[in-house]
Amino acid sequence: GLCACPAEFFGDHCEKERVQFHAHNGLCLLRESNTALCKGLVLAASLNDREYCNSAQDCTTWDTVKRMVGIMWEAELGDIIVDSIAVLFCLLAIPLRWPEDGQSKSKHVGKYLFLAGLVCFVADVALESVLVHFVGGAADVVAELEGAFCFSRGDASRSLVLLEDLAGTIATFAWVNIALAIVGGSCDVIQAFMDTNPGLIAVVLTVVAAVSELVLGLSNFFMNTNEFVSIIKEIELATLGLAEMEEGHACYMRHPQLDELLPAEAVGVEWIHPGLTVVMPAVLAFMSFLCAICIACLRAPS
Repeated sequence: GLCACPAEFFGDHCEKERVQFHAHNGLCLLRESNTALCKGLVLAASLNDREYCNSAQDCTTWDTVKRMVGIMWEAELGDIIVDSIAVLFCLLAIPLRWPEDGQSKSKHVGKYLFLAGLVCFVADVALESVLVHFVGGAADVVAELEGAFCFSRGDASRSLVLLEDLAGTIATFAWVNIALAIVGGSCDVIQAFMDTNPGLIAVVLTVVAAVSELVLGLSNFFMNTNEFVSIIKEIELATLGLAEMEEGHACYMRHPQLDELLPAEAVGVEWIHPGLTVVMPAVLAFMSFLCAICIACLRAPS
């Protein structure tokens, strides 16, 4: 009977390697590269070849960085949704907190609505902490990839340097958002016990913190996190021969004749825990405001 080829090879006589090294006129040096890691990157990037990963190729490094990026992306998306809910209910609570007719029931509802915003600020701190943790891990793995020389020297390595720079920027934005969430949460508690000027100042600071978090979150998401994901996709497409890198070349690429068996298709950055990082925080934030309205109405003075 026919014998199956080893995972790294294919062809009638198992004479072709799934992942080929390309020197690109001396820009790539085989002796300098981490062959196992670079081959693993290509296999892990290919939807139709990832099953051929084994101990001979280090597929886990690329899978790890993509998993971290996926969780980063989800955490930031979840944070934006929570911030949007917080801003919406804060804007609804302002006229209730200090009603023109001075009705104590409206003031009571407004006070509880602002207090419910504490849940959003706590969720912010949790999600941004997740972001800081995983972006730091992703930066470490990117540094490892940079030292593996899977891409041509010079221009191509700039993509990895850019990833490291973006990781630092994303982490900075996250720390600023954590600080804003702590300020907003503290002011939320203060306004619940004060109706005079200190209470008004606390409400203003709460709203400013919530709006600032939303603006910073959106800016970070579209300018930095999405750019991070785009570079990951660009690297995968280049290693599969589906696109050229903007600068430089991939030194290890999927064998072009594999397309005759199974066309190349990039895995990309996949969803990891959307229920935990996106859905649950949003539901908790929304439910906290609904519960606040119900409790305030039940406990409000007649």
